[in-house]
Amino acid sequence: MTDRPWGKAGTRLTDDEKRGRRQAQAGRARRAEVASLDDERAHQKWAMGLVIPAHITIALDTLGLYGPEVDTACGVREPAVDNWEAGRVYPTWEQIKALAALTQKTPMYFMAPVHPVTSMYETSLRFHVKRGEYIPLPVHRFTTGAMRAARRIGVLL
Repeated sequence: MTDRPWGKAGTRLTDDEKRGRRQAQAGRARRAEVASLDDERAHQKWAMGLVIPAHITIALDTLGLYGPEVDTACGVREPAVDNWEAGRVYPTWEQIKALAALTQKTPMYFMAPVHPVTSMYETSLRFHVKRGEYIPLPVHRFTTGAMRAARRIGVLL
């Protein structure tokens, strides 16, 4: 944005208005820089295998998102997102970014640590358990097999 002396309808800006515009422009540039650094840090955590499956579940539950539409929006086929939530398959970076866009979160939200999930009652996974069955603890880590498979196919470093 250039430093224009004119406002709406050809009205000259006051010095305070010009200063306000410069500050707003600087603020937008700073927020973009911070977002870029946040994505870089999230990518590093993703590459270390620090995606938390329970955070995926919470983000989807918060917006009431479920079903094959979620998989489609993330660029995968069903039941990929269910497997992410269960910690059986590790998502790619592009899939994490698509999930973040879908859930209106940043990629960093899905990385450890964000917040502890201590009960399945805090997630929709409770609906996948039949009446009378044991309700397992939230999934906080991907299985060793999922991590090995992700490294083998080049998803992780």
